[in-house]
Order: sequence, then C-alpha cells, then structure tokens
Amino acid sequence: MITADLIMSERLTAEHRDKFIHWIHEFSEDLEKRKDSYWTLFPLTLFRGDSFQVVISTTGLAMELALRIHSELASLNHQKTSRYLQARIAIGVGQITYNRERLEEADGEAFHLSGKLLDEMKDSRIERIRLATPDPEINAEFAIHCMSLDNLIGQWSAAQGKVVSLALENTTQQKIGDTLQESQPAIHQKLRASSFDLVEKISERFMKKMHDLEFDVR
Repeated sequence: MITADLIMSERLTAEHRDKFIHWIHEFSEDLEKRKDSYWTLFPLTLFRGDSFQVVISTTGLAMELALRIHSELASLNHQKTSRYLQARIAIGVGQITYNRERLEEADGEAFHLSGKLLDEMKDSRIERIRLATPDPEINAEFAIHCMSLDNLIGQWSAAQGKVVSLALENTTQQKIGDTLQESQPAIHQKLRASSFDLVEKISERFMKKMHDLEFDVR
C-alpha cells in the first residue's frame, strides 16, 4: 500500500493545487489502464485535498510505482524555480485481512504499516520515501536504500523527472527522445545526471526481495 501527502501543502498557490489535482486525475486514469500489470486492488484515492492512497497486489512493483509518482511530480515543477510539488510516500507491505469494495472500509497490516510510517515521516526531517514490511532485515536494508533515493529525488529537475518517469516504464532512450523531441545523447545525459542506474538497481532489488514474501488478501 502507498500512502502519500504533499510536503508543505499549505504553501501551495491555487495554480499549484490545480496542477496537482489535474495530475492526480491523469495518473489515476493511467493506473486504471495498467491495472492488469499492477493488479490494483483499490484505485488511487485522493483525500483531504493533499493526500492520496493506492493499493496494489503486485507487491514487487510498489517501489517502481512510488518512484513514478516522485518523478512525475518533479516533472510538474518549473525549471527555474524551487521545487513546490514534493511528496512524502510511505510504502507499507503486508497482509490485507479485511478487503471491501471501498478503500476506506478495508483494513490490514499493509494499511497500518503505511499509515504509521507516514505519521513518523511528518514528525521528522523532510523525507520523501520510506518502506515498512513485517521483515526487520528488509526494513533495515531499505532504510539505507530509501535514504539514497531521498537524496536523488530531491535533486531531480523537471526535465530529469520527465525522463525518469518514462524510463521507469522500460522505454528505450531512443523512444524517450522521440517522445520529448530530444536526441538520444541528450536523454542519456539526463538519465545519468538523475542517477537512474542506481534508481533502477534499487527498484530491481526491491522486486527481488518482495518475490519471496507472500501475503493474503481476504
């Protein structure tokens, strides 16, 4: 389960909020089209105007999905201004023992881990991504990985965010260049500047570790 909220949302202008809401609707529609890949149990749901949740059963793709959210939010920011659309994302991995048609009526370990983790993130320094699972060893390992990702995400420009978002979909550099009307070497440079190789390796490591975990959805 992914639970997220915007960082310092009280400082957002009406224009920024409009841009965020527009993105939420587009991203939700995109997830609906990909539901066979993510096995979305509950669609992306917005609440309180600045927070959102999504639940998927393809656990190994949760990190990739969180990184897609971060990269797409980065792409919405103006090139020459400070980052104003940033999010805290808490990934909770665990059982869903009370599955209902509505997200707000469901419950289980994944919900508790994700919600508690997001509360902890709000009480600490600005953190952009963290993971909680029932496995202490996985939590310890990914505490380090998430610190690395946090530093990278905080430095992504709008242009890098767009390229990373497309690259996370396993799109080739040439195709990304065609989509953005840029040369392949320019795309390669942006991916290198965004440390995409490290991002990809952490995402793949997460997928490998999640492969061994099994959870019930009842």
